[in-house]
Amino acid sequence: MIKFLKRRDLELLLKMFIPGGYVVTINDPNKKIVQDEVNSFVASHNQSDQIYKVLVSFSNKNCFSIDTYDFILDFSNMEVSDFKSKDYYFINNPDKTMRWIFPSDLKTATFLNFYNTSSFKAKMLSVLLKAAYALNLKKIACSGSFKVYYKESLKIESNIEHIPHDGYSLFTGTVGPNRKFVVEVNSNGITTHFAKWAISSISQVLISNELLSIDKIKKLNLNYMETPNCFFSKDLSMSVFENIKPNDIVSTNGLTDIHLKALAELYEKTTSYNLSGITTFREHLITTIYSLKSDARIADSENIIELLRKSLNILDFDSAIPFSMAHFDFTPWNMYATSDKLYVYDWELSDKMAPILFDVFHYIFQKNILIDRTDLIKIKKEISQAMENPILKDVINRYNVNVELCYKAYLLYTISYYLTIYSQQKSLHKQVEWLVNIWYKALEEIVIKKSYGSQRKIFIDHLFTFLNKYDYSLMKFSEASISELHDSSDLDLLIRKEDLTQILTYLKGTGALKKLLVVKKTFMATISLFFEDGSFLSIDLLYGFKRKSLAILCPATVLDNSIKTNHEIKVPKRYHDFEYMFLFYQLNGANLPSKYITYFESLSLYDKTTVLLHLQGTYDLSDYTAENIFQYSDIIRTKIHDVIDLKNENKGWKYFNSLIDYWKDTFIESVMNKGVIITVSGVDGAGKSTIIEDLKSSFVQKFRKKVVVLRHRPSIFPILSAWKHGKKKAEAMAAERLPRQGTNDSKLSSLFRFGYYYTDYLFGQVYVYVKYVLRGYIVIYDRYYFDFIGDSKRSNLKLNAKVVTWLYKFIYKPKLNILLYASPEVILKRKLELTEEDIKTLTYDYRFLFNKLSISNNSSKYISIDNVNRAETLDKIIKEYIEIS
Repeated sequence: MIKFLKRRDLELLLKMFIPGGYVVTINDPNKKIVQDEVNSFVASHNQSDQIYKVLVSFSNKNCFSIDTYDFILDFSNMEVSDFKSKDYYFINNPDKTMRWIFPSDLKTATFLNFYNTSSFKAKMLSVLLKAAYALNLKKIACSGSFKVYYKESLKIESNIEHIPHDGYSLFTGTVGPNRKFVVEVNSNGITTHFAKWAISSISQVLISNELLSIDKIKKLNLNYMETPNCFFSKDLSMSVFENIKPNDIVSTNGLTDIHLKALAELYEKTTSYNLSGITTFREHLITTIYSLKSDARIADSENIIELLRKSLNILDFDSAIPFSMAHFDFTPWNMYATSDKLYVYDWELSDKMAPILFDVFHYIFQKNILIDRTDLIKIKKEISQAMENPILKDVINRYNVNVELCYKAYLLYTISYYLTIYSQQKSLHKQVEWLVNIWYKALEEIVIKKSYGSQRKIFIDHLFTFLNKYDYSLMKFSEASISELHDSSDLDLLIRKEDLTQILTYLKGTGALKKLLVVKKTFMATISLFFEDGSFLSIDLLYGFKRKSLAILCPATVLDNSIKTNHEIKVPKRYHDFEYMFLFYQLNGANLPSKYITYFESLSLYDKTTVLLHLQGTYDLSDYTAENIFQYSDIIRTKIHDVIDLKNENKGWKYFNSLIDYWKDTFIESVMNKGVIITVSGVDGAGKSTIIEDLKSSFVQKFRKKVVVLRHRPSIFPILSAWKHGKKKAEAMAAERLPRQGTNDSKLSSLFRFGYYYTDYLFGQVYVYVKYVLRGYIVIYDRYYFDFIGDSKRSNLKLNAKVVTWLYKFIYKPKLNILLYASPEVILKRKLELTEEDIKTLTYDYRFLFNKLSISNNSSKYISIDNVNRAETLDKIIKEYIEIS
């Protein structure tokens, strides 16, 4: 009948069935009871309660005097007479504890009404259980069964006897101090009521609070929100509510207008600015947060508590916060939606004084973490979208809401509340890990945004705090401390491959991130982090050392020998670090960069000697000294191959597998780390050359990207005059000519010249794409095809703009196209090549064209920028680049 039973479930069964105190005898010869947090079975009871004798049996061999017992919980098919009996089935949680318990004669699966099918997984489980009932296979679908023998009425049946019914089921409740039973009561297979049954003093308080909260809500006469009617309450230990599940439920995937209308109406009738409320709320946060203690069961709990305290200190309570009534557990599984109303239940945590928008934040966080399993970036994006909804925008404007402040207040309250709850639980479910991971990131973001320095720099500090629990080694680290790391430096972190998933999860949830990109290869993963303040960080997570298909170093050896710096950063032994750099640059045909030469020269004599002897001995380089061993040499490269080619990883089938991995990585690199083409257009004097130089510098130094600048077109064909004068002379002549000074009036000549350049665009872009884009380059065009449309005279052509525009549909569309413009006054101060009238006309034509293209081409961006402030222009273009990356 049952494989095993956890002691806590047995304790729940005793509370469910025994109407008073109890003393328990257990017959368990085969050790089916699994020990957990429950240590005894002596029920707390009032002095007036009768004490019942209970037998719990896991064996059908009767070794006891049955008649002396009042109740028997039988898990073994005993034969018992002179007792009334009832058979029960149960369905377990994923952790094998009992979830739902119901009589075996329950005709329909009404216990599924405990289960709000708001996720795909929930819907599938519901369908399967309903099918099992329909096919009379419920015994197979259930986790187990047992029988209760009794002489007096069962407590559960006594508790619901005043409710008309012919069936019932019980939900054992969510683990923790707030736990309570919920009994589903049904008639003719239809759920009519839910009875909440307190099994602790805390759950008794919550049931009482729910009754008071629903009474307050009813008095508000809300149009968009419905709450359950209370059918019956008993000594605040039990309350019975009518089932409010409507027939015309609308399936939703997030907050809809009906959710927001319901909340907006609640805000309208309950919002106030209450200074004493702000003070009380702040004092509650201080008390709760500073009462928290580190919990070894919760990853990073000590760091989370520290972040909570830092966040509390930077929270601006001097700003006015509107307070309103809130549900406090406003989640998809506590409500039903129709097209015109929201039906909300489970008001136990409700309070009349919560920072406005609390329920909005809670819904988005809980849905994304527990149902969708997404990260903080997705959560923040959904919050931003919700705040742009006209219904919420009206609320924000009406009450002058500081959304950021209310968001922070929500986080601090929720995180500190649930950490307190978890500390009182004996065991924690998997979802706690999911929640805590996102909460950590959200708090980290608050602290990063409010701390001094770039978000990149502050994040790096947090990263190494997180990495303390892992084996890692920071490669090529030449600075005295992590705080001295240059803003353009990236991080090369050697890790164990089995830790990759957890570290990536941490990085993906990083606070203050605008965007994150991951390129995962067979031996490493490259993560690009774009922060909201414009700073950038690239991290290489290495779990192997390879040069193409060759393994060059043993990562386990490097990790096992890593040491800690004075600042608690784990780094490799110096001879391993320089061996890695030595191999990397020699095998790539390059000298060791001067930065690392300087680093080597700064080492002590002992360290320099150790590094040198290691390289000389390992690779047979005794003839080389510190002055020339780091300079590229074909001889050194050959000697390196003599050693690494003999490694087991580089021979036979292992090498063949490595070769396949290299091909995979090459493909991944071309697909996942492709470059991008950016065009910069505008009239002469708009500032294109200056901005292009700034862009190139930024991409190279900040984003560590290779950049190539092309003028006007791919140029696989030379300019036409090169056929007559030669390439160099033709280019010199073109540079000397002022723009728009050509005298060509021939349509035939123009057609020929345009056809020549058009062919260059058609075929040249394939060349550019293969040579540069697939290899990760950023290609910047100084002018593009748009000149033929908006200013063909500049190329000494006389063309029909409509025809040229139509032909653009066959030309490759760069991802990002920038049009720079400025007023004639500004342009004429820069260059005197155009008249004021020409500048106005050309600028109008270009802007009109870009506006038209932005509407008709969704796959590319066409951005017009008034280039007055150089820094602002650069910042706007970089932001657009991040968006398309």
